[in-house]
Amino acid sequence: MRSHSAAHTRRAHRAIPAFVGIGFIAVCIICSVIFLRLFVQPFPYRQSLVIAGNPTHIISINAAKNNIIVVDVPEDTVISATHGYGNYPIRSLITLDDIDNHHGALVTGSMSDAFGIPIKWYVNPGELGNGDGTVSLIRSIFSFGNLFRVLQGSMDTSMPLATWINLVWALRFIPADGVESINIRQAIIHVDTPDGSSVSTLDENKLDYMLENSLFDSGLRAEGITAAIYNTTQVPTVGLRASRQVSRMGVQLVFVGNAEPTVSECQINGLREALQSKTADYLADYFGCKKVEGESDIGRGTGADLVVLLGEKYASQYK
Repeated sequence: MRSHSAAHTRRAHRAIPAFVGIGFIAVCIICSVIFLRLFVQPFPYRQSLVIAGNPTHIISINAAKNNIIVVDVPEDTVISATHGYGNYPIRSLITLDDIDNHHGALVTGSMSDAFGIPIKWYVNPGELGNGDGTVSLIRSIFSFGNLFRVLQGSMDTSMPLATWINLVWALRFIPADGVESINIRQAIIHVDTPDGSSVSTLDENKLDYMLENSLFDSGLRAEGITAAIYNTTQVPTVGLRASRQVSRMGVQLVFVGNAEPTVSECQINGLREALQSKTADYLADYFGCKKVEGESDIGRGTGADLVVLLGEKYASQYK
């Protein structure tokens, strides 16, 4: 019978924990790779969101080019709210959004309309959102540590978990000099009210001039896909409002008008190749459209590759 010395036994006992540790690390690495493959996907086009704070921040991320556009907006700026709320300072809209359980839709819809920027997501990080929009502030909000706050519901956001993880990952690779801040204070004018006070309001024409093409998505623009937008509802200016936001992304619009009959939900008509483009994916995602293959009688004379029919669901925010 073979006997083992005490020294040999001690070496064997030390080897077992080391083997277990190496195995644990290997399992963690494999799980991390699987996790990242499942949840982290490159953003297909520019993503814009609003971060509540003082000032309030509009953040637009072009992940393909590793840069961020930041627009800081004084929270006392009065804009016209959607859903029939009237004119309110942005600070008050954030409060109303919370009270009436809009889950960010009141803020994103109102600011998208006022600034002509297609804002998809809303985040209210509390005190973390205060201060000028810098890469440090943005990274402090979008961190894996705050992921637990999102899961617990202690951070108010309309952003899905997978999008949050993608955003955290994308921000890791954006350098400090990859953040461009656009000062829009010249587009904020002070209007005297009958009671003698002054109200800060937004001059949309000045704003459009200042932003120009800074929020173009290079991928959408490069496709060269043209689009026509039609308002099929009785709510006026819906097509013009939508076209201002779409143009800001660099989508090439060839026509904006009205059409009948009314559709309940947004619809995009086009040939298969055009419907498979990133431009079509973006329009379908932002407006909540259903893709319908084939040319539509509506818009046939415009020569547009895609015909977008806006319906009652999208127009309801302007009633």
